[in-house]
Amino acid sequence: MRRTVWVCTMLGVLVVAGLASPLGSSMIDLKVYRMGGTALLHGSDLYALALPGSGLAFTYPPFSAVLFIPYAAVPLPVARVASLVVSAVALWGLVHLTVVHVLRRLGSTAPPLRWSAPLALVATTAHPVFATLLYGQVNLWTTALVLVDVLLVRGRFRGTLVGVATGVKLVSGLFVVYFLVTRQFRAAGNAFLSFLATVAVGFAVLPRGSYDYWTALIFDPDRVGGITYVTNQSILGAAARLLRDPHPPSALTLSLSAIAAVAALVVARRYHHDGDPFTAVCLVATGSLLASPISWSHHWVWMIPALGVLLVWARERGGWWRWAVLGATTAILWAGAMSFMPKAGLRELHHTLPQQIVTNLYFALAVAFLVWSALPLRRATVSHRRGAMRRRWSRVEQVESGSSPAASTASR
Repeated sequence: MRRTVWVCTMLGVLVVAGLASPLGSSMIDLKVYRMGGTALLHGSDLYALALPGSGLAFTYPPFSAVLFIPYAAVPLPVARVASLVVSAVALWGLVHLTVVHVLRRLGSTAPPLRWSAPLALVATTAHPVFATLLYGQVNLWTTALVLVDVLLVRGRFRGTLVGVATGVKLVSGLFVVYFLVTRQFRAAGNAFLSFLATVAVGFAVLPRGSYDYWTALIFDPDRVGGITYVTNQSILGAAARLLRDPHPPSALTLSLSAIAAVAALVVARRYHHDGDPFTAVCLVATGSLLASPISWSHHWVWMIPALGVLLVWARERGGWWRWAVLGATTAILWAGAMSFMPKAGLRELHHTLPQQIVTNLYFALAVAFLVWSALPLRRATVSHRRGAMRRRWSRVEQVESGSSPAASTASR
């Protein structure tokens, strides 16, 4: 096992070195983060800036810009390496926690590290992960914060990491509600208070910018990017493309987003109470990504734990078709085929039917995952109700036939 871990670590170092080199990606999102950190250091208007050459604006909460100051304080090559190392460690953490869950559910005593090290290396080739690394995005470590908090942290500080992650990317905020619906009130309070602390830090360092962000900019999804763009796999993005309308009816998209979030929470609550918090976490993440106005394909790094859930299902239940479903789902998530469809300039509104199908694959899989997760609970509920009804009718028949214990006692 040590040899496997050593080899995978060395290969990981090579991947980081390759991506961080001048021949690697431009890591354009990292440049935006550095722009945000630089704006704070120099007192510039954070939300009025645009990255030269791309026009990209800073779209995160003010607190995140505080975290990005170290990236701005060092040369770009150093920032590139630091970003990739942090993401690589977070990726291994995601994979390792997923492997631990799978091995535990399957009753295996194999050392998790034997699988997590090579699988983390393989995972770098998956579209959401690879795009996160190429852009210098924060998705992997914000996801890792949430997963560690929900699955590992116990005691008085549980929920704090969820609040911090929400202060960086708001999409994590649904986990605060998850703590509430599962009656983890201290964790919910910690998450909410730590989120408020991030907001307070933002106001302390950038009062005007914070006011603008929380009162206006947060409600403008167009500022984050084109809603119709092929890699936006949220309900809003899918609705815009399917209806061929760059601004689909708000009543429709907000209603569907609310339904997705509530449904995810309801089903996740059942899994949590049934002793499966891992699946519950994946469901909340899926509902959150669907409900968020913008969910770029690289945000879907949650595919790693979700595939772990599907692997357990296929292994426990058996059947070739379940393995086929797992394989097809993995291939679709890995390929990220929507990124190869005609895009930009509202060309998404003129896709053919086959192109529409490919473009909305992540969205369709997310909806299917929620429905698939709810079906066993529905069957269990129906079975329980039918059993209760049969027992009730049996008691009625016993009373009517005089064969119940009470009737026998009365006859004596």
